[in-house]
Amino acid sequence: MELTVMERMLLLQALQETAPKLSNVATMLVLRKLNKDVGFAEDELIARKITEHENGQISWSDGSPKEIELGPVAMEMIRKGLRTILPQLDKAELATMDHIFLFEKFDVDMTLPEAEAKVNED
Repeated sequence: MELTVMERMLLLQALQETAPKLSNVATMLVLRKLNKDVGFAEDELIARKITEHENGQISWSDGSPKEIELGPVAMEMIRKGLRTILPQLDKAELATMDHIFLFEKFDVDMTLPEAEAKVNED
């Protein structure tokens, strides 16, 4: 699957927040490979001029996509991570169009639970 720099950064963020800290060896090996494949090696950081600025913003000069092979276990980890962060992004009103495109790319159901009805106590 081709992933842009932005998509890879969003995926790494989702994985960092939602990946299991403990699991079986096979799952942890898939997670390690997924982080390595989606992440950025030093030579790629230099070639793409990926820079983190003092204000926390990240910029890059080359946003061309990278082909990343994702097996079924890795795909499920990604989907689970994206499903987990969706309500958090929505509640904090931090969702961007980049998130929406990523959810669509990984076929994540974006249906949110209905908000609880507020009772007016006037």
